[in-house]
Amino acid sequence: MEKKASINLDLKMIIGLVVICAGILFLLENLGVAIGVDMWDFWPVALILIGLSHISKPSETRHGFSGAIFIIVGVLFLLNNLDIIVFDIGTFWPIIVILIGMAIIKDAVWGGHKAPSSSDTFNLSFVLGGAEYKFASDQFKGGKVSAFMGGGTIDLRDADIQNDDIIIDAFVVMGGIEIRVPRNWSVNIEGTPILGGIDNKTVVMSKQEVAANPEKEIRKLTIKGMSIMGGIEVKN
Repeated sequence: MEKKASINLDLKMIIGLVVICAGILFLLENLGVAIGVDMWDFWPVALILIGLSHISKPSETRHGFSGAIFIIVGVLFLLNNLDIIVFDIGTFWPIIVILIGMAIIKDAVWGGHKAPSSSDTFNLSFVLGGAEYKFASDQFKGGKVSAFMGGGTIDLRDADIQNDDIIIDAFVVMGGIEIRVPRNWSVNIEGTPILGGIDNKTVVMSKQEVAANPEKEIRKLTIKGMSIMGGIEVKN
């Protein structure tokens, strides 16, 4: 039986597309091109796309509840900006309080999704919040992680890799990501910090330590990152 392809909206792609569209509209406006569109009316589209990115992830890392909140709020603000409905935040702000309360008790009542430690890959995003994930697979194959005004920790100290072409793609905007790796992993950073930082604080095992622990063969990991007004830190 063929496995159905799933749509997985990447937070990095969403932010990139939003920035490109904003840049194009600003450029057209500066060139005197009349487009008849106020780009600020469409800012809620970003909330909708973030919500879709949450609910389109695999089941083990899906955040359906928070994704639905982003989509509902984004749709309400968008329809209000386009004068399709009248949505007065001053009247309906208690709904936000109710949603926050539901989010607080959600894990206790319904339980939450968490990537199992045996997962070989991950595709995580942290938006306006944070979490910690631990992976212990002996066949780790890399992954993707994004953070927007939030942050999280990815603990790989109990994991192992069999190939030397493993890549982790990390993207941060006004947030922070910490990645913890075993001491027998040699980390290569390929990153672009923009008003932010990418730090490699790992210490690789010495030849003497490797000789004393032959099962701890030196592995290679490449982290491709971009940090915009945020930080990515790799440590043991």
